Amino acid sequence: MENNDDKILKDFLENYKSEIQDDGFSNRVQNQLPQKKTKTAWIVPVFTMLGFLVSILLIDLNEVISGLYYFILEVPLAYFIGGVMIIPIAFLPLFFYWERKWIY
Repeated sequence: MENNDDKILKDFLENYKSEIQDDGFSNRVQNQLPQKKTKTAWIVPVFTMLGFLVSILLIDLNEVISGLYYFILEVPLAYFIGGVMIIPIAFLPLFFYWERKWIY
């Protein structure tokens, strides 16, 4: 339960609070801080290679390659051309996101 002094102080601070403009100061401070160095950076590459090697051992590559070859032969050429033309449009949002990320 709040006493009267706490209520008066809370009301005063709510009524007379002032906002301080940041002007990008927080982002500049964040960029100047040293990056955290972790000793666990090896985990992702090791497990990626382990998964890759296991999948290579378990998959019949001849069957996959021949299936992919016959699939490509059955797809009309216009679909391949359309797919190639879509690639820049698909990567454009990623490019803008990357550029926006490094502006600050």
